[in-house]
Amino acid sequence: MAYSSSRRSFDRPDIKKHRDNFLVVFIKKHKKIIIKSGLFIFALIMIAQLIYPADYMLPFQKVDGVDYSGKTKDIVINDLDEKYRNLKADFYVNGSNSIYKSVDMVDLGFSNFTNQSRIDSYSYPWYLRLIPLSVLWSGLVVNVDEAPQYNKDSAILNDFIATTFGNDCHIDPVDASLVSSSSGLTVLEASNGGSCDSTEIYNSIYNADLKIDNASINISSSGNQSPKIATATANLYAEKIKKIIGDSIKLKFGSESYSIPKSEIYSWLLFDNSNSKITLSFDNDKSKTYIKETLGKKVYKSEGTTRLHTLDYIETARESGKDGQKINVDKTNDSIFKLLNGEIENSEIYVDSVPAKIVYDKKEITNDTNLQSVVENFANSHTGNYAVYFQELAGRYKKATYRSTQTFTTASTYKLYVAYSVLLRIESGEWSWSGYIAGQTISDCFDQMISLSDNTCAEAFLDRIGRSAVTNEAHSVGSNDTYFNNDGIYSTATDLAILLIKLQTSQILKNQDSRDRLINNMKNNVYVLGIPSGTSGTVANKAGFLDSLINDASIVYNSKDTYVLVILTENSSWSNIAALTKEIENAR
Repeated sequence: MAYSSSRRSFDRPDIKKHRDNFLVVFIKKHKKIIIKSGLFIFALIMIAQLIYPADYMLPFQKVDGVDYSGKTKDIVINDLDEKYRNLKADFYVNGSNSIYKSVDMVDLGFSNFTNQSRIDSYSYPWYLRLIPLSVLWSGLVVNVDEAPQYNKDSAILNDFIATTFGNDCHIDPVDASLVSSSSGLTVLEASNGGSCDSTEIYNSIYNADLKIDNASINISSSGNQSPKIATATANLYAEKIKKIIGDSIKLKFGSESYSIPKSEIYSWLLFDNSNSKITLSFDNDKSKTYIKETLGKKVYKSEGTTRLHTLDYIETARESGKDGQKINVDKTNDSIFKLLNGEIENSEIYVDSVPAKIVYDKKEITNDTNLQSVVENFANSHTGNYAVYFQELAGRYKKATYRSTQTFTTASTYKLYVAYSVLLRIESGEWSWSGYIAGQTISDCFDQMISLSDNTCAEAFLDRIGRSAVTNEAHSVGSNDTYFNNDGIYSTATDLAILLIKLQTSQILKNQDSRDRLINNMKNNVYVLGIPSGTSGTVANKAGFLDSLINDASIVYNSKDTYVLVILTENSSWSNIAALTKEIENAR
């Protein structure tokens, strides 16, 4: 017979014999050193036992179930006094394991707890100190059995009994419920309600030997007032939960599945019986922490990097990186809960896409000398204050600006920012076009806000979204000098141009339908005396006028190419805006 070469060589008889002989030889050779070392260690232990401080607790020493190994008696006394001051007594009815009532000891007339004498009386006796190694095990056998000292007030106790159980002494029925721990489910049994004996309850409480690890009081009732939730009902509910959980819960994720062990699931479960039925909930801190830290690591994929090449705010090229993914903790948590609650048959892991990180390769466009001269000459030779931003979106990418970072009150051009915020909420699913606002659908109100410049709809949207939210969302696209303050709404020609450039070049909003919705409404805008009157191209614009302010922000589509033009003015006119537009077109 051939033997496997993987057989362990040290299992061979000759090797074992050699090893045993080596051990024997080693002991014989070092016998004196081994004996001396053993005696030295023994002596150290005996000395330690003889001089062990009398005011220290022994290793493994427990008092009322609390481990006080190696702590000084003063620390133990103070800690026990504090625990007893905060101790609650749990009442049980007719031997049920369901707590009927939990009451502070002080409300039962128990006060001035002190553990001084019981701890001071504890000692490490001399005869145990003489027993070798007793310091390591005496704490397990030397018990502090004496109860703490405290005062009892009969008047307070009688008041409690009368208030809780009534002058006729009646105990309400206790509904069954469930309690869960990592080891599984426990059914808290129901008990019938009925009449009771106040003297018996008094004696049960007054004579109770209450301790931290056993602060329970059993009382009895005679009667047949049935609970609303029977023990049998709780048992059925427990079996249902156990059957669903089994040894683990499996969550589907694509073609794979991941398991959560039953001990973990059980540690999440909370039960309530306050509405005459047992209802399940989660300890969300525990469940969501586990989902995030354990399941989340298994499905996480880091995002890649997308490199955007831009000329000013115009994207000219893109090197797309892969999106990543991370677990959606709330949805996954909800899926597990629905499984346990019997709402679904299978649970699954939900993930969210993590967009690739964006890195910009930015190049600035120098203002076109000829166009810049046209804009500056016009602004300097015409009445009023002007701010201008002109940018071609293709071809030669010609650009011209004039005081484009000067802050203006927006007038109705602010509705472009509000429209963007509305579209974000439509895309996220937070809102729907069929929802209602200002007495009409969000769809109709949105269209009227842009094409008719309806103020009621714009103000309703702004109130619902919030000024700070709209400001933050404007900043997120790069319109960083735009503010929706309580005293007014302010922006710049540059900021409005950034929004329109990114809208036209698909750099904002996820869906083309969203961008088309806004642009088409701008094309249907009824206020066309400004930029639309100065060009033969198709114009998508949003005009605004307030007191001495006349503003126009537009995307212009003509036979050459597409450009963005924003003109903000004070003490000027629609005809001047149209004239400046015409001069810009002629100079291109």
